[in-house]
Amino acid sequence: MAFALMISVSAYGRNVTLPKADIAHTGLSIAALKPVRFMPRRHGYGVVVSPKKIIEAAGQLRLLEAARHLANSSLARTRILSAAPYHVSEAELEKAEALSDRAMARVAMTKASLRADYGPVLAQAVIGNTRLLKNLEFAKIALVEVSLPLPPIAQPPAIAQARLAMVRAANAGFITLRRIGLAGAAPAGLIGQEFFYAAPYLQAGSTLMVRLVGGAARRGVVVPASALVYLKGRAFVFEQTSPTSFKLDRIPTTAPERSHHRLTGYFVPTDQAPREPVVIHGAGFLLAILGHPKG
Repeated sequence: MAFALMISVSAYGRNVTLPKADIAHTGLSIAALKPVRFMPRRHGYGVVVSPKKIIEAAGQLRLLEAARHLANSSLARTRILSAAPYHVSEAELEKAEALSDRAMARVAMTKASLRADYGPVLAQAVIGNTRLLKNLEFAKIALVEVSLPLPPIAQPPAIAQARLAMVRAANAGFITLRRIGLAGAAPAGLIGQEFFYAAPYLQAGSTLMVRLVGGAARRGVVVPASALVYLKGRAFVFEQTSPTSFKLDRIPTTAPERSHHRLTGYFVPTDQAPREPVVIHGAGFLLAILGHPKG
């Protein structure tokens, strides 16, 4: 059944006043925001990377190091013989030196390629043949490549939490990820950063939703997305300054709150938070009045 709602309003600047008798008919929902304790966190995506190429690169490096050792030993023997009465030719000595230089260059080039491809920390694990590499070789852990959108961070948290992307249940358990380090390069098209984390063994190719928590806890409120209105790309809410008056107030949007990657609101620190009850539903109606005030 269609009907017309006729109310008298006044609007000036960023303030709206409605007759008390008509507020109940506007559908406005108003509530005081409860204080919360906020831990700064970032959300990103993760994919379990097959360690095959890393393991193969580690094996290739071991072979090159063995060849380098053999070349260096051969050079050392040739130098001894060249100084003895056996009279090893100058050409033989030069050949041994060239083989040694080439073997060392191959090892250096492979190490540089590892750093470029996998970043300094994971590359060093391969170069040093560390426990991290052994755990990858024997499938004790999984290697997770985590993509974080901008803004950049110098160092992500040592511990992150993740869920398999196909698991949507709110009570689904989290998987603990442990930081390895910065990746060598971000995938083409990613506007952000790439990090490596270690996880309990997971099948290669599995995708994860990752949550990284870090920094000092802060106090404030969470402004729900339903309360937001936008002017020139900036977020505002309407505060109820009296039973019949509402004031448009800007809020910061630097700390978004999301559920399953959908925006649910913004955390606002106490010193920037609305002081009065906020219009949770119906703020668009008040914004329309500001755009078309009538006395």
